[in-house]
Order: sequence, then C-alpha cells, then structure tokens
Amino acid sequence: MADDSDAVRRVVHTYLAERDFDVCGEAVDGKDAIEKARKLKPDLILLDVAMPRTNGIEAASVLKDMVPGVRIVLFTMYSEAVARTFPRNGLAVDAVIDKAQGVSSLAECVQRLIPQEVQPPESASSGRSEETQARYTPSEDSDKVRGEVFKRMFPDRPPK
Repeated sequence: MADDSDAVRRVVHTYLAERDFDVCGEAVDGKDAIEKARKLKPDLILLDVAMPRTNGIEAASVLKDMVPGVRIVLFTMYSEAVARTFPRNGLAVDAVIDKAQGVSSLAECVQRLIPQEVQPPESASSGRSEETQARYTPSEDSDKVRGEVFKRMFPDRPPK
C-alpha cells in the first residue's frame, strides 16, 4: 500500500487487517512502492495518485512490468481527474476507488480482485522489466495528472 499520508495508511491497513487481508508492506510514495514491491512481490498493490517523487499512475505502469499478474488499485481523492485525463484502457490499473467511497468499498474491490486461492505471481523475465527495475523517468502523463490534481485542488491559482 502506498500513500503519502500516515493517517490513510494506518486506517486502510487496520481496516484490511481486520478483514483478514495480509498487508505485507507500506510505502510513502510511488518510488518507495516500486522498491518494496520488487522485494515483497505482492498479489495486489494499493496506490494513491498524488504522491511525492513518483505518482501512483507512473508507479502502476512500472509495477505492472515488474510484477506480472499483480493487481493494482488506485485509491485516490482524484478519481474524476484520472477518469478525465486517461482513457480507462490507458491505465495500468485494475480499479480506481475514490477515497470518498470509503475503506469498505476499497475492501470489497480488493476482495473481488484477489482470488480465494492466490497463485504466486510469475517471475518478471521480460527485457523491459530489468530496465524498469533499474530506472524509470517521469512521463508526460505524470505532468498531466499533476496538472489536473493541481487545478482541482486550487481552481483559483494558475498551475506552476
């Protein structure tokens, strides 16, 4: 699970753990999520969109290459901005849940995405995975999301 808010991570972790989900790791941003996923090889990854260093959309793209078969859920306050900015099939995620829907909706989504008997993910063996594991750079899509997030949060200010 990756979110730059300690409070969100704590609430989500507690809620999921109470429902018998094993939260194997927490990250403070997208780059941290990528590093931890490389080691932990989780079945599902929760990502916030607006995080420092690497946003959730960029991290999702890297993670899908790095951990084949992993399920990714964006849990964000900016689901509308994401939907307007990116075509549904253009995202490397399995679901987008708005934080306003609450952790119960998130838990239902996680339950749907994780099969009863979880199979271990296949090893990452594509040539691009090694490149992705070594280094990635932000894309124009990252700038689009940052811009949309900024406009939504501060509608009266021009973007930086």
